[in-house]
Amino acid sequence: MKKFLAIITLCSLGLAQVYTWEDCLAAAKKNNLSLQSARAKVEAKKVSLDSLYSGLPPQLGGSLGANRGASAGQDEDLGQAAPRDSQSARLSVQQQVYDAQTWPRIAQGKLALEAEELNYQIAAINLRLQARQEFCALLQTELSLGLARQAVARRRQQHELVELRYSGGLEHRGSLLTAKANLTKAELSVRQLERRLERNKLKLTQTLGIDPAEEIQITANLEIAANLADRPALTELLDDSPTLQSVAARLDSAQYDTALAKAAYLPSVYLNGSLGKNWSQNNTGGESVNSEDSSWSIGGSLSFDLYDGGKKSNAVRNAELQEKIQTLELDTSRQRVLLTLAEAWDKLLDAGDDIAAAQEQLQATTERSVIAAEQYANGLISFDNWIIIEDALINAQQQEVTSRIEALLQEANWLNAKGEAL
Repeated sequence: MKKFLAIITLCSLGLAQVYTWEDCLAAAKKNNLSLQSARAKVEAKKVSLDSLYSGLPPQLGGSLGANRGASAGQDEDLGQAAPRDSQSARLSVQQQVYDAQTWPRIAQGKLALEAEELNYQIAAINLRLQARQEFCALLQTELSLGLARQAVARRRQQHELVELRYSGGLEHRGSLLTAKANLTKAELSVRQLERRLERNKLKLTQTLGIDPAEEIQITANLEIAANLADRPALTELLDDSPTLQSVAARLDSAQYDTALAKAAYLPSVYLNGSLGKNWSQNNTGGESVNSEDSSWSIGGSLSFDLYDGGKKSNAVRNAELQEKIQTLELDTSRQRVLLTLAEAWDKLLDAGDDIAAAQEQLQATTERSVIAAEQYANGLISFDNWIIIEDALINAQQQEVTSRIEALLQEANWLNAKGEAL
């Protein structure tokens, strides 16, 4: 397959930022809003995991207090009662000794983080495919626009030739009107492609996260990079599939859900300790009486449920069923991913074959067009036969471009099925 390099200018000015496909990947990785959201979700899961560890070390607490008040008996005036001041300080500590659910929760938090990282990877994989599709759409539109402009020039020459022959009485009016209609159709096609070009540019710049008003050029090699000679071992690609890894992470999470449900039967044990001090000052009869006292305590607690109406047993049963569901889902996903890989590879091979066929067809129609143009100019073939050959050439040119773009898209689908990220 010969190389075909296309440079596409998306602006009317000469000064423009040139983007290769690799530049587009880098811009999407840095600027795409959906990918930034997925990255933020990973950071949120990291914070959630850190919070699960916070219950392991001793939990320290403290309090400070200050009060001023007075009290009076039944026959005493409260306004004349001596004030009483008091202050207090207390430090407390609690240490978890045993909780059967703590470590399963932490393990589950790690799995949740891994799952979110896989989601980020999947988002990057899908973003790569989306960017490639929009890149190829823009590429195809510009190449088609170039061919459409060539077609306008060809249709104009045809119209001029038919008009000349009509003036000489060698062609009828129907042929002249057909040639004029073909020219009009070609000119309208150029306008439509110009509008589509701007729309496809907008799509790509939004995906890349760059300013839509920025003047850009894209450059692309239309030769697919995949080696089509050797069929890959598809089963060996399964372990690297982020889709399967995500399903496997859900299975692991379901297994920890089962462990948590079973751990709910076990008690929780805590040690508690506290140290405190109180100060007070009484003003009685003009005299100030100070007092203070200290206190400490140490103890523990053991908590468990005696009867919950079957809540725990139902939770265990439900967790076991969810684990079974995820196991079946993993097996089903393996079959689905394997089939997706096989289909993507076969479609890539088909696209390579289509390029070869389209190139041969283009070569044949080009040669036939040259011959037919001479024949028509010399009156050896009719207008109808000549136009059929000219239409075939224009269609063959478009089909050759379409086959190349389709091969690039099928290569992108193959990389997506393999799990190729940014």
